Formats: sequence, structure tokens, C-alpha cells
Amino acid sequence: MARFVVSWNYHLERWGIMRIAIDLHGVIEKNPEYWKFFMRELMKTNKVVIISGRPKDELKNEIDVLGLEKDVHYGSIYSIVDHLRQRNIEVSKNEYGYWAKDSDWWPTKAMICQERHVDLLIDDSIEYAMYMKMYAPDCKFILWPSN
Repeated sequence: MARFVVSWNYHLERWGIMRIAIDLHGVIEKNPEYWKFFMRELMKTNKVVIISGRPKDELKNEIDVLGLEKDVHYGSIYSIVDHLRQRNIEVSKNEYGYWAKDSDWWPTKAMICQERHVDLLIDDSIEYAMYMKMYAPDCKFILWPSN
């Protein structure tokens, strides 16, 4: 794993400081020890943010439980639910989680990436990829395996 990180940082250093967004649910939570190491290494030469669906206060609690520390593993947290609510878009909650219309939910992560000048998004949901070219054309997308 360390060799991969060294190689990754070498290439990122050649391009300059990057702002990298990583999804919590389906990516970080699936292997938190790996991501703690990787994010800490990335933060040495880049900016790492977390973008996920739930409200920021809930995300912060989950991140704390995983042992991720602000300014060590990540710099900021962004929430799809909070972003939608700020735009007065209806978001509901049921026993499965938070919900909005697909046409509102799926483009929102790309919109956040554009607004926050994210260069690279790592996510396990292919549904976000199709909106990246439309709403965040300069942001690259890596589909992370969810298994």
C-alpha cells in the first residue's frame, strides 16, 4: 500500500496541489483503516474533502466513530442533503435514509465538486459519473469498487 501512495503522490505533485473528494458511504466506511492511511498521506501534499449524502452533523458523527481526524485525514465535509435543502429542494427521511427526486439527488455531488473546485471525486456509485461532465467538467471521477 505504501508504494501505491508514494507513486500516487509523485504524480499528484507533478500536477500541483489537488483537491480530492472521497465518498463516505460505500468507500471510506468499507475499509476505514486503508482510507485513514491513504487520506493522511494525501493530506501531506493535497486537500482532501469528504462528500456524502446525509446531513453534515450525521456525517461528522460517523467520521468520528471511524477515527478520522479533521486536518489530518480531511479538511472539510460536504453533504448532499444540506446542499439540496439550501436550494429549497424537498428532502425526506424514512427508515432507509434520506431521499430526494433522482433528478435532484444525482447531480448534486457534481455541483458540490464544481462549487468547491474539486479536481478528483472517488465514489462507488456510477450514477454520479454521468453528471460530472455536465456540472463539473474539470473534475475527474474514479469509480471505486463497492465490494
